[in-house]
Amino acid sequence: MLPKIRSAEGTLDSKSRLTLPQPFRDELGKTFVLLQPLARDDVRCLCLYAEEAYEALYNDHLAQLPPGAREEYERLSALNVTGVGLDAQYRFLIPSRMEKWAGMDKDRELRFLHSGNRIEIWTQSALTERETKPAVSGALEAIRRLSLTVSEGGGP
Repeated sequence: MLPKIRSAEGTLDSKSRLTLPQPFRDELGKTFVLLQPLARDDVRCLCLYAEEAYEALYNDHLAQLPPGAREEYERLSALNVTGVGLDAQYRFLIPSRMEKWAGMDKDRELRFLHSGNRIEIWTQSALTERETKPAVSGALEAIRRLSLTVSEGGGP
């Protein structure tokens, strides 16, 4: 079975609304969860989860934490997660605090990337900047080498 590897482009409008591209509508449904990643300043993207996928992730995280940390996780989640719904034009609103954190107030050209059980929303500038970080550029080089090996008919 092929993995879900999809991407799409979008533009945040002047009212901070973003149209959900067609490939993702069936997967997310009319209501879903918008999340600002916790404790990840190196990842400046927002994430979309189907409600069921987010609930499973949230419960999994809670189960792994000691009791005192659970309360803090619940607080942070309340501050960094919001439920969103689509309007008749398949648009959803990005809260201003999330828009600013992700740099979408300055760079409104966005990229949707399907990654596992979530859809990440990146600004073009954040994606470009991320590619220059040592850990990411090293991973990209390893992927390029793998691609060359496969395209030449060899195996990994």
